[in-house]
Amino acid sequence: MFVPASTSTGSGPTRPARRLTPAPVSRSHREPGESRYQTGRPAKFALSHHPQPLIETAGPAPETPPSDVKLVVGVVVGVHGVDGEMKIRPLTDNPAQFEMLKEGFFGSEEKPRRIRGVRFHGGNVLVRVAGVVTREDAAAFRGYELRVRTSQLEPLEEGEFFLYQVIGLTAFDEHGAEVGKVVDLIETGSTDVFAIAPVGGGQQILLANLPDVVLAIEPVHNRIIVRIPAFYE
Repeated sequence: MFVPASTSTGSGPTRPARRLTPAPVSRSHREPGESRYQTGRPAKFALSHHPQPLIETAGPAPETPPSDVKLVVGVVVGVHGVDGEMKIRPLTDNPAQFEMLKEGFFGSEEKPRRIRGVRFHGGNVLVRVAGVVTREDAAAFRGYELRVRTSQLEPLEEGEFFLYQVIGLTAFDEHGAEVGKVVDLIETGSTDVFAIAPVGGGQQILLANLPDVVLAIEPVHNRIIVRIPAFYE
């Protein structure tokens, strides 16, 4: 769904490839390779709770064009069999997109590796990579994140955004007053909730991803427009 504007990197893990989409009525959820986010719509799949605010994780600045970033779609958690298959835990709202992948970047590698095969097993994705032919070869990748270019993922629909494009956006109310900064996204299983660190500090403002609350998401302008409920005023 989104990423911080002030910081393009952080001390924690890389943000997952998930999408969010602002829509006046409902949302068809994202998650694969980066998740997509639709304003006002429930996610198709809920990701597990992350241990730290997303603002503290590594990721590109929200205004970065998707064509210029590589999104994390999974992390290698083990091996399968003796022929070099990697067991990958998907970090996306649409794991089926793994079948579209032709290449990927593991860990901090700058050169992509060709993906030779993909299949699904027990909630994980089993991936064969060129040059990785033994169990020992695959084991060397344990803990590595798999990043891919967005050109290999399902295109965003109009009004949809990747997660990195939202975390770090400056929040303004409908009258133009600055409210704070989006620092996290809480996935409840039904409606996502934006956590906003208010200007001047204090308790976070939690806003449900509903069309009458989240009015606009504008990564290009580094802002999100929200309507603050009366109980916060």
